[in-house]
Amino acid sequence: MYAQDSIELLRQSGIDFNEIEERGIDVRHFGELLMSSGIVLNDDVRWITFHSGYDFGYLLKVLTCEALPATETDFFELLK
Repeated sequence: MYAQDSIELLRQSGIDFNEIEERGIDVRHFGELLMSSGIVLNDDVRWITFHSGYDFGYLLKVLTCEALPATETDFFELLK
C-alpha cells in the first residue's frame, strides 16, 4: 500500500525507483542498521514526517520485517 501521489511527486523530483531497486541497500539490512544506530528507541529523538501514517507504517515494517497489523488499533498499539 502506498500513496500514488507521493510516488509521483518523488519521481518528478528525480527519484529513480528502478535504480534504487537494482543498486540500493537491502531493506532488511537497512532495518538492522537503523535499529543498531541508537536512534530508534531513543527518547531524545523526535520524528518529523510528511505523511505520518505511511511514514511510520513503513518504518515499522522495516524494523520488524513483518506485515503491518490488519487494524488501525493494532497499528497504533505497536507504535507506542
